[in-house]
This record gives sequence, C-alpha cells and structure tokens, in this order.
Amino acid sequence: MFVSYDLRAGRGFAACRGAQYIRLGAGLHAAVDPGQGLVSARRGRGLDLRFSKVSDQAAWLELGLKLGAPGQGRSARAWRDSSRFYCRLRLALQLEPQVPAQTDAQEVSQEVSQASSQANSQASSLADILAHAPEQELPPQARLALRLHLRDGFEDIFAPDPLPLSPEFTWVRAEIAPPVWALSQAQAVDLHLFLPPRNGALQVSDLAVTAVT
Repeated sequence: MFVSYDLRAGRGFAACRGAQYIRLGAGLHAAVDPGQGLVSARRGRGLDLRFSKVSDQAAWLELGLKLGAPGQGRSARAWRDSSRFYCRLRLALQLEPQVPAQTDAQEVSQEVSQASSQANSQASSLADILAHAPEQELPPQARLALRLHLRDGFEDIFAPDPLPLSPEFTWVRAEIAPPVWALSQAQAVDLHLFLPPRNGALQVSDLAVTAVT
C-alpha cells in the first residue's frame, strides 16, 4: 500500500507578507528560526519564497509539510503506518552574498597602514592577510528530514545525503527509512526541508512525496 502528496495538484499559492512563520496551503508552511528573520511568499503556481533580515545567529530556515497528524482520517493513518518515504523536488535557491566579518588580521593591517613610518610592520601584516584569505565558498546544500512526533517530543530522521542546491532549477531526490521503534511510537509525521540560514530566494516548482508500508 502507498500514499502520496503532489505539490502540483493544488491551484497555486497566494502571496504572504513577511513573518517568522507563514502558511502556504493545506499542511504546508515556511518558517525562520524565531526572532532571527522573516519569510514571505509571492503568488504563483509554484512556491516562490523570500527570506530576509536573516541574522548571523539564525540556526535554520525551513519548508515544512504535514503528512500524517492524529485523528485526520485514513490518509493520515497511512502516512503514519508507512515504513519508507521517497521524495522528489525541483527547486532553485539564490543566496545573497555574505559580507565577511572583519578579521583581526585586517584590523591590524588598517592600523599599520595609518602609520606609514612602519613599513616593515605593514609588509608583515599584508603577508599575514594573504596567508589567511578565506577559501572559495562551497555550493549551498539543504537537508531533508522526516520529523516523527512522539509522546515526549520529536525525532528528526535525516536523509543520508545533503541535497545540492543551485540558482537554476535542479531535480533532487531522497529516500528516508525511519527506524522501526520510532515509527511504532509516532503520533504524527512531517517533512522538513532545512535551508542555509541566509537571505535569499527559494523557488519550488515540484514537490512529491510517496510513502509505502
């Protein structure tokens, strides 16, 4: 037996003003680590989200989907009774450039440059800055997790591999097989896509989840 969800089955999504948590449709939401930024949505056939004012202290941004909640009928029960979940997404993520924090070496360089009479010290500081120049930024990644709500909290079961992200639309797929002990105690099941905590834009044109018992 199987049960499935398909983002394209809906009629599209309405615009949502910036908030820490926004509802996008039946069981679907986007959120930012509380107090650490805002997320908004543009109207369209697919999801078009904007993350803004994300602070350096933000731990996560997410797109969440409720699959099986208590007392919601046969479909919800089927999600909770499933043992393996297959996910497919077509998405694009554009991140705003990060402004690097000023390092101690750079502060020293500024002080030295102001004292033109200390040429030897200035050369030494410049060499130190070049030696500690930041490496090229790695491509962004997302993590997909199945959240099992238990009586005394929840358990996040992550897909084995991170999902590569690109400014252009890309297909990504993942499979999650939660442990039997967690499934047997689950009272509700959610899917969470965790994104890099940065200002930027996320578009999702396809999101499909299929679960089998």
